[in-house]
Amino acid sequence: GPLATASNCVVAFNRVKGNGGGVAGGVLWNCTVADNVASNGGGTYESDLADCTVARNRVSYNGGGAYGGYLVGCVVTGNYANGEGGGVWRGTCSNSVLAGNEAPSHGGGAFDSTLDNCTVTGNVSGNGGGGVRLGIARGCQIAGNEGRYGGGASIVALSDCAVSSNSAMHGGGAYLSRLTNCTVAANRAGQGGGIWNCTSDWSRIEGNVAEEYGGGMLAGRMRDCEIWGNRSLEY
Repeated sequence: GPLATASNCVVAFNRVKGNGGGVAGGVLWNCTVADNVASNGGGTYESDLADCTVARNRVSYNGGGAYGGYLVGCVVTGNYANGEGGGVWRGTCSNSVLAGNEAPSHGGGAFDSTLDNCTVTGNVSGNGGGGVRLGIARGCQIAGNEGRYGGGASIVALSDCAVSSNSAMHGGGAYLSRLTNCTVAANRAGQGGGIWNCTSDWSRIEGNVAEEYGGGMLAGRMRDCEIWGNRSLEY
């Protein structure tokens, strides 16, 4: 059937058993999508959004805020996925904010997504990637997230990013990720306060703390990096 196009709308307090609690498909401009419930895509499912707010949506599986689609200039906040991608699941986001989302599995902010010039902050994951799990992040601010493996990022290709003040058991800033021209600062973890088993090129690892091993980094490979002011509290 035809896809919907909506602008300056509020889509709220809807509930579906399937996908897309608020909207499935279509294009939205300057809309608020809030407090919807679905199996996947609590707010939107395979929809394209510009200048929208996606807030407090919930899903039983993946994509608390948005499942797939393109998001430009959006705020994705306070969403919850019982599976992966509290904020966004396999979406493409640019110039957007992903804040305060949660997933007990992987990717509190985003799962397997492409993020350009986004702010990812205050998200929580019960497993990998408090901020981001899988995917690509370019020119992003990833700060104040919490996860078990990779407080900021887990298994992510990061370039020109600032990864700061995140926390985890392993890899406070990043875990099993590739970093190019990034700054990783003031993160904290049990092991690998800054990064855990990452590949890092032309990056700065500074002021991170590990409770046990590797204040700045634990394992991995580095090239042309600066590492300074990191601490390990026990060893």
